[in-house]
Amino acid sequence: MGDLRDILLIVALVAAAGSVSSNLLPPEGTCHGDCGNLTPPHYPPSVGTKKLYEDERQVVWDLTILPGQRCPPHEHMFDYTFHVLAPSTLAVFSGVSGEHKFTFGTELGETKAFKRHGTMMVDLRGVLAPFDTVHGVQNVGNTTYKEILVENKPCNTPGHHALAVKRVAVFAAVDDGNDDGNDGSGNSVREVRVRQALSEASRRASNGVDASTKILFGTRANHESEVKFARGNTHVVVAALHRAANGSSVTSHTGLALSTLFSQLGRELGTAGGGPSVVFDYWPIHAVQAAVVSPLPLRHVLLVKFNVDAPVGDLVEEYAALPQHIPEMKAFEWGPVANALGEEALADDYQFAFMTTFENQRDRDSYLAHERHAAFAALMWSHIEKVLVFDFIQGE
Repeated sequence: MGDLRDILLIVALVAAAGSVSSNLLPPEGTCHGDCGNLTPPHYPPSVGTKKLYEDERQVVWDLTILPGQRCPPHEHMFDYTFHVLAPSTLAVFSGVSGEHKFTFGTELGETKAFKRHGTMMVDLRGVLAPFDTVHGVQNVGNTTYKEILVENKPCNTPGHHALAVKRVAVFAAVDDGNDDGNDGSGNSVREVRVRQALSEASRRASNGVDASTKILFGTRANHESEVKFARGNTHVVVAALHRAANGSSVTSHTGLALSTLFSQLGRELGTAGGGPSVVFDYWPIHAVQAAVVSPLPLRHVLLVKFNVDAPVGDLVEEYAALPQHIPEMKAFEWGPVANALGEEALADDYQFAFMTTFENQRDRDSYLAHERHAAFAALMWSHIEKVLVFDFIQGE
């Protein structure tokens, strides 16, 4: 009966959310802004602890916070309404600086509605002062807090995962102790098979079988000081995805092709579970994108989970400014996690991806030794809960 009650509550809340904000919605058939060209979030858009449902008009979330627990910063992209199932006292923190903004109490059964206005959320009843769309929340009460939250999209809009155009998949090859021999040139037969599979996938993409997808791949090439941060992973695939012709979502053919490729690689590498250890989707936000001369540039991939009290916005901004001081950083991009509903666990709790491109390993080494990088790295490491670093050279 509890599940049925929750379902009925969600249905009622969705209906109530629509009525609360109906005066804010545009006339039928129109949208606020260009919904076919949505701006991707700069922070994880996970505004709850579990996404329960999503369609083109609403997203339904469960938000459950234990006493003392603090949730990481998230970004509200849409107007939203929440209904309190178990009250407590909540503190709100800036997602940019990590600073405390305000604290408020909640009551059992109360419903609150908010409208996004620029970079601020506005309480439609005026009880709470406007606050940043990017923020974190902590339960500072003595009881578990629980709410159902419904986001209201201004027009027919796909999920945030549909904006993802990059997929990073890392694999940990298992050394089973069996000698599979070599190809006569000193190369492992297994490694040759893996490269053949990846090369074939890349060739198929470039020859139009799946021309919407560009595939980069390689084996671990971390600096010796950062091998441990690869967390045992040995191979990587970075796929530049393409949305469907209507711009709404990644094509099902692309997703199926990548799943097939990942399964094949998992079998060849003998990975645990027969697939990648991490799959992380994101929309790349480019800080710099200069011309790269080398036909075999080195790419430095960083997946990060920040501490819940980290000044995430400040850290990302400072990281994105490094190319102004370190010319070896030929290209730099970043983005928050955008895995689809049901695939969130594949990201292994990582929140952000950062990727830097260098002409070669020598330039990567110069970057690591640069005083600006060293100073920033010391600051950033103090705010990181978990990290995965993976360097690779295309095809090697």
